[in-house]
Amino acid sequence: MAEPLNASVWRLLNGSGNHRTGQRIMDGVILAVMVLILVAVLVRSVPTLDDDIADAAHALWFGCALLLSIEYLVRIWCAPAAPVHRYSNATARLRYVSSFLGLIDLAAAAPYWLAVAGFLPEDVAEVISLLALCKAARFLPGLHVLAAVFKTEARALVSALVALMIVLILASGIMFLLERNAQPEVFTSIPTAMWWGIVTIASVGYGDMTPITAWGRVFGGLVIVIGLSTVAVPVGILATGFYRELRKHDFIVTWKTVAEVPLFKGLDASRIAEIARMLKPQMVPERQVAVTDRCNRHDA
Repeated sequence: MAEPLNASVWRLLNGSGNHRTGQRIMDGVILAVMVLILVAVLVRSVPTLDDDIADAAHALWFGCALLLSIEYLVRIWCAPAAPVHRYSNATARLRYVSSFLGLIDLAAAAPYWLAVAGFLPEDVAEVISLLALCKAARFLPGLHVLAAVFKTEARALVSALVALMIVLILASGIMFLLERNAQPEVFTSIPTAMWWGIVTIASVGYGDMTPITAWGRVFGGLVIVIGLSTVAVPVGILATGFYRELRKHDFIVTWKTVAEVPLFKGLDASRIAEIARMLKPQMVPERQVAVTDRCNRHDA
C-alpha cells in the first residue's frame, strides 16, 4: 500500500524514512534559509548602506520569510502523520503549533508579515526573525542534550540561582550603605547598586561603578571572591549534567547496536544492557581486521 502524501512529507521534513537524498536537500534548504535570513537582518541593521543593497537585503528577507511560512503551513498540514501522535487531526496540529519547535517556526515566519501589516516596526520584526536560528535544534543533536540537561537539573539550577540572587541583593544593599555618602550621584539606590553587584559577581568589572571608600573596596574584594564560588555552582551542575546525559546517550546507542546483532536478538532488554555495559569504544585503523573467528585468529 502506498504511503499517504502527508506521511511522506512528514518524513521528508523530519529526517525519518528512506528518502535520504530528499531529506538532505530539504535540510540543506532550511539551513540555507537560516543563514540567509541572518545575513539579511545583519545587513539591514547597518545605517550607512546604499539603497540598492538595502533593497536587496529586504528582498532576501521577504524570500526567506515566504519559504519559512510555506514550511510552517506544510508542517501544520502533515502533523497528524507523525508516528508519535495518536490523536485527532485537529489535536495533532494543535500540539505541533503549541510545541517549542512549532512556536519557533511561527516566530521565524511571522515577523515579516506583521511588519508589512503594520503591527510591528521593521527593526523589531527583523530581530524577532533571528529566532529562525533556533530551528537548528532539529539538526544539531547537541541542542537536545542541552535541553535535557536543563530539564533534569532544573531543581538544582533553580536552587543555585536563588542563592546567587540572595548574594547579589545582599551585596548590593551593603555596598549602597557603604558608598551612598561618598558617591551619592553613582550609588543612588539599591536597584542602581545591583548593576555594580552583577558586574562584580560576574568578574566583568566595567568600571562605571566602583567603590572609593576603604570599607567599600574591602567589601568589594570580598564580593568578588564570594561571587566566583557562587557562579561556579551552576557551572558545575551543568557540567555534571552534560556528562550524565552524554553517558546515557552513548549507552542507548550501544544498547541499540547490540540489540541489532543477530546473535543477541533472542535476549531480553536486561541481558542486552549487561552486554552493552561491558563494551568499550576502541579506535581501529582503516583496513585493519577488528573481529575474526577463532579459526583465523592469527590473522587479526
